[in-house]
Amino acid sequence: MLGHLPRLKLLWISGMDKIRSIGNEFYGIGDGSTSNGVRPFPALKVLGFRSMKSLLELKATPVGGLTRLRFLEIGGFSEELDSFPYLNSIQDLPSLEFLWIYGDIRGRIKSLPDQLQSLTTLKTLNIVYFNGMEALPEWLGNLSSLKYLGFWDCDNLKYLPTATAMRRLSKLTEIRIRGCPFLRANCAKGSGSEWSKISHLPYIHIREAGLRRV
Repeated sequence: MLGHLPRLKLLWISGMDKIRSIGNEFYGIGDGSTSNGVRPFPALKVLGFRSMKSLLELKATPVGGLTRLRFLEIGGFSEELDSFPYLNSIQDLPSLEFLWIYGDIRGRIKSLPDQLQSLTTLKTLNIVYFNGMEALPEWLGNLSSLKYLGFWDCDNLKYLPTATAMRRLSKLTEIRIRGCPFLRANCAKGSGSEWSKISHLPYIHIREAGLRRV
């Protein structure tokens, strides 16, 4: 369908609500590469892969082997899913710096995908609509390059990782919480149970209003 596009730098796949499964044939490739072993999008720097309301199965993604990819926005798939689909290849993104990841509004997905912990070049992470998640994983402290951490409309999220894990984020300077009523209360200045974990940060933005849901 897409084929080998060696100069492509930006690819946005969104709003294809009738697609239930995606495999290599969607990208016009056989096994994740062309016949001579060249990746289909070697120059890609920006990728959006989200808002597919019927998507249940990702047999393949265009993510693996994108050594120049810097920005990724992914998620917003079928609300029937109870875990984030196929992200093994996300570990092979040595240049990724900016990630927006979307869970599900109904709250069936209970945690972040473990594969994210390998993204040690990540500088900006935004976590959106993970309504089934109550606590952030301890491995979040492995994201050693992280400078900005944002939470948007995670309605049941209550807890950050432990203080030890948060201290490992030595480059973190900014946190933003929008919506997220429980986490917002727990991070209230001086009184919240999670406040001591973020009080050292120079930029803390906590607001009631989140993203507009469509």
